[in-house]
Amino acid sequence: MIEAGPLRVSPGWWRDVDEVVHDGEEVTESVPCTREEHLEEIRRLLSAAFEVPRFDTLDYLRWYYTQCPFGETFSTLTRRRSEAISHLAGSPRRLRTVDGTVDMWLIANVGSIPGARREGAFLRMCMQAWLMIEGFDQAGIYGVMNDQSRQALEAFGVVTEAELPTKVLGPTPWTKARFSHHTVDRALLESDRLGELLADTDLAPRRGVRLWWHLDVLRWRLASPLSTYTLHVADDMVAVSTTTTWRGVRVAVLMKVLVRGERRRADGLRKAWFTPAMVGEVCAHHRTPLALYVGMNSDVRVFGALVPQRYLPSPLHLCFKAVPRRIGTSDLRFDSFELLDFDVL
Repeated sequence: MIEAGPLRVSPGWWRDVDEVVHDGEEVTESVPCTREEHLEEIRRLLSAAFEVPRFDTLDYLRWYYTQCPFGETFSTLTRRRSEAISHLAGSPRRLRTVDGTVDMWLIANVGSIPGARREGAFLRMCMQAWLMIEGFDQAGIYGVMNDQSRQALEAFGVVTEAELPTKVLGPTPWTKARFSHHTVDRALLESDRLGELLADTDLAPRRGVRLWWHLDVLRWRLASPLSTYTLHVADDMVAVSTTTTWRGVRVAVLMKVLVRGERRRADGLRKAWFTPAMVGEVCAHHRTPLALYVGMNSDVRVFGALVPQRYLPSPLHLCFKAVPRRIGTSDLRFDSFELLDFDVL
C-alpha cells in the first residue's frame, strides 16, 4: 500500500501571514477558499479571463482549492477600487527527493480580467504574492507556463526546468494483452481495491524531485470533476488515461505511467518501455485512433512522434522559483512530470 503522510499546511494558514499588500489603488490579499463567497468571486474572475467550461460552476474550484490532501490552497486576489482584476492560486505539494521530501506550492489559475492584462497587473500580483509565500515553510513554487507567462516572469527569477514535449502515440496490434482496464468511479475511489491496483508504484526519484504519489493524493487527483479516468493495470506498471478532442478528433490521453518498484529494481538504470502495442491496448479500450502524451518520465520511455509547435497553441514550460535559504536551484530538478501532475485534464 502507498503510505499517506501528514498534512503540512493546516486550515487557517491565511491567518498567520501578512494578508494584505498595497500598491497605489491596487490591493493584493490572501483569501480563504473555504468561504463560498470568495470561491464565487474567483470563479467569476477566471471565467472572464479564460472562458473555459471548468469555471462555469464551482465544482472544479471546490475540488482543487479545498480538498487537496496536502492542505488548503493559497489564494490571492488583486482588487482595484474594490473590483477583482487578478488571481493566483498555489496548491501545497510534497515532492519526494532521493532520500526525503521537500514541500512546495504548485501555482495554477493565474489570470487577469481582459481590461487589466496590458497594465502589468499580472507581474505585480506575482511579486506581491511571492512576498506572502516567503513567509511560509515551503521551499518555493513551481508550475506550468506558456511562452508569454514564462517570458514575463524570467526577470522575476523564475527558472525554466524543461519544455514539456507533446507526442502523438500510434497504436499497433498486440498478440497478448498486458493490461486489465478499470474505470475510475466513486466505488473504486472509496474501496481498498484502488490501493491494491496501485501497490508499489510510489517510488523515489532517480535524481532530483518528483511528486509524492501516496494513495490519498492519487485518490484525490483521480476524483477530479474535469475528466473520467481509466487505470490500465499490468504486473509491472500502471497507466492512467482519459480522452479528449484534439484537432476535431477524439483521442486517448496518456496522463501518467507508474512503474512498480520490482520492475525498476530489475531494470536498474534502464527505462521500461511503453510500447506501441501497449498504446494499442489503451486506444482499443477507448475506441480511439491514436493517443497523446505530454511530459517526461525517468522510469519509462514512451514511444511516439513529437508534435510540431505549429500544431500547438503554445509550448508548455515546467518552471520553478526556489527560496534560496531553503533549497538550492541545482537541487530542484524534476525527473518526472506528466499531465496527471497538474490539473489540465
